[in-house]
Amino acid sequence: MEHVAQGFLIFFGVAIVSAIVWHALLERYAMAIVGAALTSVVVSHVALFIKSGFLEAFFPMLLAIAVVESIVVAALVGLPFKLRREARRKRQA
Repeated sequence: MEHVAQGFLIFFGVAIVSAIVWHALLERYAMAIVGAALTSVVVSHVALFIKSGFLEAFFPMLLAIAVVESIVVAALVGLPFKLRREARRKRQA
């Protein structure tokens, strides 16, 4: 497998796991998205730095793209959590 494909798989794996953990811990959808996005971006960029030993030349651009991708992943992963919580609130009301 190519290094680029491995990097994407690792990044999206970290983003999905981070989103699941944050959405399971926090009931506020937006705060869980922010937490998941920040965690996945920091973890993946620290892993990239450890692997390569230096910051990439396009680090700011990579950071911005990773934030957007992480927000999208966290929002999509969090939808089932949000829908389940809303359904539970409707049944209790």
